[in-house]
Amino acid sequence: MESVKIVFFDVGNTLMNFDYGTVAKLSGMNQTQLTKQAPARWKQINSELAEAHQRGEQHDPFHLLIRSLVYAETGLAGVEAVINGSNAFSLWNCSNDEARQAVEALRSQGVRVGVISNAYGPVQTLLDRHGWMGVFEVVIDSAVVGVQKPDPRIFAMALAGARVKTNEALYVGDLPSVDVQGANDAGIRAVLYDPYDLYQADLEHLVAVHGPFHRLTDVRQLSLLVRLLNG
Repeated sequence: MESVKIVFFDVGNTLMNFDYGTVAKLSGMNQTQLTKQAPARWKQINSELAEAHQRGEQHDPFHLLIRSLVYAETGLAGVEAVINGSNAFSLWNCSNDEARQAVEALRSQGVRVGVISNAYGPVQTLLDRHGWMGVFEVVIDSAVVGVQKPDPRIFAMALAGARVKTNEALYVGDLPSVDVQGANDAGIRAVLYDPYDLYQADLEHLVAVHGPFHRLTDVRQLSLLVRLLNG
């Protein structure tokens, strides 16, 4: 097995966290309630995305999330208020400090870093605005390249941009059906970032469906994982 030369990251729920405060203001909901509900909603969305992928369909995780979080409390009017009052690009605006520490640790040990994102706007601009300017060697944005995860072609673009082989890369993301599935289909080792410990009880099933992966509940453990993989 080749040593890990580059680690690619997802953006949403990995490098950047979601702005539930703005969603609460727009929908009229309680922010504490929204934030508490969110992890379980993301797990449900992962299942919906997996089912859609099996049917050969694509769905927008952002719209699924807003509907799942807001609809039961406010109805369609609340969902529309969020959609019309903001955009998905602007709502991924909370930098994950633990991810920043993980990226800095990787770079300090000579491991390159990049991004592969299903984006709703110019992801490079988003990263630049929130302190990531100049950090990532390769940034692959689905809104720019016209291909979304889990399609292995978007991972192939990242590998080509970084000039590395599949077994020289890791990919880190939070959705098994999108991130683990896509990385494995592309031949890249997958790391599931699971900060809320949502998937511990489902590991055997997830491996059977999406293929093998490493799982971290703290993304700062990534540096140690890479050291172990590199012997």
